[in-house]
Amino acid sequence: MYFFTMWMDLAESTFDGDLEKLSEKGAVLRELVESSLTVKPIPCVFEINCRMLLHCSCSHNHRGDAHDRLLRILEWITEHLPGTHGLVYWYDDEPGRTPPEEFVDAYRVIVVAKGKIMHRFDPFLSPTMLNVEDRDPYL
Repeated sequence: MYFFTMWMDLAESTFDGDLEKLSEKGAVLRELVESSLTVKPIPCVFEINCRMLLHCSCSHNHRGDAHDRLLRILEWITEHLPGTHGLVYWYDDEPGRTPPEEFVDAYRVIVVAKGKIMHRFDPFLSPTMLNVEDRDPYL
């Protein structure tokens, strides 16, 4: 099972969130997300109280290329909307999909801020066998 939940506060600049092209770029991003990812809810790029947000979730039985498509979206965001900040929480329970030094039974977090993408481990819900699930990790 592979899934992610994402929220982003979209902005063109870290100094001023809207440089007159935010609505136009938001429309391009909306089309890009909806054509690249199987996300809910649709539309997932929307405006609330003079802020433009990206909020969506996705789930697949197998990761396939879904994570790569997600990373391409994030790269587009950091290039065209470098003032954006937000998080992507993601989880993949299939062995062999992560480097051996990483926890298999763990959420990972992608942090987007100041035009950069940073990969982190989740300290709150991971490892899931101890923090989320009621099952013995040694069985």
